[in-house]
Amino acid sequence: MKERIHDFFLGQSATYIDILSQVLFSLITIVVGLVAIKVLKYIIKKAVRSSKVLSERKMNTMSTVSFSFVKYFVYFMIVCQVLSIFHVNITSFIVPASILSVAIGFGAQSLVQDVITGLFILLEDQFGVGDVVTIDGKTGTVESIGIRATALRSADGDVHIVPNGQIKVVTNMSKGFNRAVVDVGISYEDDVD
Repeated sequence: MKERIHDFFLGQSATYIDILSQVLFSLITIVVGLVAIKVLKYIIKKAVRSSKVLSERKMNTMSTVSFSFVKYFVYFMIVCQVLSIFHVNITSFIVPASILSVAIGFGAQSLVQDVITGLFILLEDQFGVGDVVTIDGKTGTVESIGIRATALRSADGDVHIVPNGQIKVVTNMSKGFNRAVVDVGISYEDDVD
């Protein structure tokens, strides 16, 4: 009887040790993943800034978008690793997730449209971070271009988030040349020349 009690408690403590080690490894994985995101952000900015071909606004845009892709990929890897630490079979999630993604794809056509439009905005270099643009009646400086949405900060400080799929007409006031129209008032008594 004494051996059974001893085995019961020893078995319970081994289970607690296993759970504690799983939680500890999960926390370590999360911390390493977050540090990796910071390091990769630095590497991406350094790599994009070393380019001699890209303009400043294109460098800002490309670093923002590249970092967005990398960040979500690392998040996905962290989730997969944490699930595997807890002995969750990841492959059992992949097949239903792929079926679910097809179903969501049909239901979330606007999201897919936002992503595709965002990629074309970047590829065609229609506007970049730092440009002053008018989109959907909102004028402001482009703060960020994401895969799904573009953020504009207007002169009064408001931030407007415009889904990329809703962008139909863009007026870019920072590209190429602009003409300034300035009204100068003079008195009637002054010589116009």
